[in-house]
Amino acid sequence: MNSQKGSVLGILLLIAVIVIVVMGCIFYKMYNDKQEQDKTVDSLTAQVTTLTSKNAELQNKIDKISDTIKGVESSTNNTNTLNTTDTSVVSNKVESKDVKYSFSDITDETKVTLTATKDSKNVTKDITATAAIHKTETMTLPDIGEVALVSDTGGEYYGVTFYQLVDGAIKEIGKIGLGDVVLDATYSMSNKTGNLYEIVANRNGEETKKEVNYSSLNIDEQTKVINVLGYKIFAINDNGNLDLYGLTQDYITGNTTGIDKLGTINY
Repeated sequence: MNSQKGSVLGILLLIAVIVIVVMGCIFYKMYNDKQEQDKTVDSLTAQVTTLTSKNAELQNKIDKISDTIKGVESSTNNTNTLNTTDTSVVSNKVESKDVKYSFSDITDETKVTLTATKDSKNVTKDITATAAIHKTETMTLPDIGEVALVSDTGGEYYGVTFYQLVDGAIKEIGKIGLGDVVLDATYSMSNKTGNLYEIVANRNGEETKKEVNYSSLNIDEQTKVINVLGYKIFAINDNGNLDLYGLTQDYITGNTTGIDKLGTINY
């Protein structure tokens, strides 16, 4: 009886040892698998980090290349624009050179004939003003050359129209109003920041200021005070357009009201 019990216990003990060994092997394998998985995850994480870093570097290079291309295109466009503008200005200057303008007598208060003479050839234009013609004369505009102008009057207000020989014909190139402009004022300009500039008009020690926006303006080369029918006007050459500004006053009181843009001469 004791012998049988011993045999049973021995078998159970053997089975327990086998189970323990098997379980140990299983847990060991699971542990090794877990370690391998952790190593794989760490490796993949490192690869992702590396790829992210390389992607950032590539993106920076792409951005720099893109900025460079945009800068080249912008420079090319600016060069083309400047070349086109310069050609236009030169063309106008060449055609306006040695041109003589003359006017006929005024008829019906509003009608006059303008004649442009160049190389012994005459070109004429019949002009009808919207009000009684006040005055006709010629003058030289900066960067434009010789022009003819006709001023008409309604009461005390003067409207001035500019004419020039362009492409073999006399054409209207701009118009301004002088109604409330101060006859004699001095002007100056300064750059406040970037494309923001300030015009300063001085009238008997009283300063009036106006902020204006222009792109890459050379104040010394592109601005000038001109005289139109005795009125001091501030002219700004804006790459093909001549913007004209004047200090204005209240017609009744004579008090200064501000600096107004009177008009633009296109050439």
